[in-house]
Amino acid sequence: MSKRIAWVSWEKVCRPFHEGGLGIKDIDNFNVALLSNWKWRLGGPKLGLWRAVLESRYGSWRELDISLINSTQSWWWRDLAKVCGKRAKDNCFDGRIKWIVGDEKKVKFWEDTWVGDRFLKDTYPRLFSISEYKESTVAKMGTKEQIKSYTHI
Repeated sequence: MSKRIAWVSWEKVCRPFHEGGLGIKDIDNFNVALLSNWKWRLGGPKLGLWRAVLESRYGSWRELDISLINSTQSWWWRDLAKVCGKRAKDNCFDGRIKWIVGDEKKVKFWEDTWVGDRFLKDTYPRLFSISEYKESTVAKMGTKEQIKSYTHI
């Protein structure tokens, strides 16, 4: 009689004890959570030497983009872009946060969720496609400078 291996799915192993699992953390989900926490911290108040070093090396956290990944970047930064970047397949971060407009200089008008539950560029794609100010913040939209530039066309 041969002993056979009882195969169990990873999903079942990662369930809590009270649900019949072994209570083992799913390392992929745990890694995504930790990387998302880093992006959250990078978007917070500009305090600390660690943030200045990261921004001088890689640029702003807003520039996290999977298409801009190269071999000169650290593995950590590349993983952060893969999980939380603009074009990440399953961007777990941006779709789950909502900006509260206090400092209008940080919130991007078209690309941040600050009105409703969707990006304005997705809600109004035709307006976004003709906008000359796709990268503008809420503070800059509708200012006298932009109104003047429209009247000089």
